[in-house]
Amino acid sequence: MHGLLLHLYGMPPCARAQLVVCDSPVGRLGVTVCYDLRFPAVYQELVFERGAEVLLVPSAFTVKTGARVRTALGVHC
Repeated sequence: MHGLLLHLYGMPPCARAQLVVCDSPVGRLGVTVCYDLRFPAVYQELVFERGAEVLLVPSAFTVKTGARVRTALGVHC
């Protein structure tokens, strides 16, 4: 499983980037990075066009940046 980052913070999307989907014992995985959460079309393509059953979004936020991301996404927890 490998791929280039689709969206880099503050940069236009990478033209060579590929969506990553792979089979696993728990189902077909769609893999992105946390910044891609801003782009719902990525997840729509992973699920509806590439058959992803489980979406993995690894992330590492500090308290400060995590709060900003949750606010930007409309997540209140």
